[in-house]
Amino acid sequence: MICGIPGIGKSTLIRGCMSMLGKPVIQHSNYKNQPFPETQILYLMRNVPDQCSAKAFCKSYGDYTDALLGKPLYAKFFADKSMTRTHYVAQLRRIVVTHHVGALILDCVENLLLGTPKEVSEFIALLINIRDELRVPVILVGTHKAANILKSDLSTARRIVEGGYHELTRPASPQDPDFAAFSEILWGYQWVQRPIEYDDKIRDVLYDYSQGVTGILIALFIASQIEAIDTGIETVSIDLIKQVYNVRFKPLHRIINALRSNNKKIIQQYDDLYPKAFEQLKADAILSRIEEIKAQQAAEQERSLGILSKPKTPKKDAETLLDSISEESKSLPEVLL
Repeated sequence: MICGIPGIGKSTLIRGCMSMLGKPVIQHSNYKNQPFPETQILYLMRNVPDQCSAKAFCKSYGDYTDALLGKPLYAKFFADKSMTRTHYVAQLRRIVVTHHVGALILDCVENLLLGTPKEVSEFIALLINIRDELRVPVILVGTHKAANILKSDLSTARRIVEGGYHELTRPASPQDPDFAAFSEILWGYQWVQRPIEYDDKIRDVLYDYSQGVTGILIALFIASQIEAIDTGIETVSIDLIKQVYNVRFKPLHRIINALRSNNKKIIQQYDDLYPKAFEQLKADAILSRIEEIKAQQAAEQERSLGILSKPKTPKKDAETLLDSISEESKSLPEVLL
């Protein structure tokens, strides 16, 4: 499990790692000069849905698989309201086995908190079934609240998080080597006409007004550049960063002040306060543009990975296509049998 406070970069980290593998779908045609018509999916990554029911979770993977393949094959099987958890696992097994899926990645595990105790219990039971029956790695990504859900049952936590628990911690000071390196690299992406050189003062200000939280740091840097360009200043100075923070990032002031003073009472509420604060930031004209930029970047990343926005309508019906794919899986070269 990868754990950390909101905005620290958990999702970005796992997406970056997965993108290093290349496109998630590999179309095989031959192996050692033998016919090998296989469609392999390296990994499937989805957020835990706001409606954290087992059905919604499985349906999201069915929809995503269809988007990857460009064919409406699996989503329809999760639409049957009479299906039980056993059926859900069976359909996931069909996807995993047919396409040799290497890993299932669940992001935003903290969304489990939005469900009822019964839904949470059923969801965790489903994860255990997936882990035990499908024998495929399950990577969880979430906040400390998500980790606390699993810690409530030591046996469950041990079985689900057998691959280890990795926490992304917030840098304690601007002198932190990782923060210093990241902020220097970030500062190199100045798109203003009169950029200024990076130094320790820049590093310290960036840390002071973000407290090392990557999501806040990047948003502040982008907002400062937009402000510099829109006003014609064309320079991102320390004074401008302070001005942008004081005027446009007011919803985050309480959080930043709590992190500065190590106010444990407010810090304990961080997981709840951060999403609400960022939602309020969208009311600002510049910050709403940043959200649009981020959405465009996410869409571009999915396009680069070969993920289609909508599955193509096949010439054959879904069941016929699914049967043909299953038949392909039977034509393994003898060397792999």
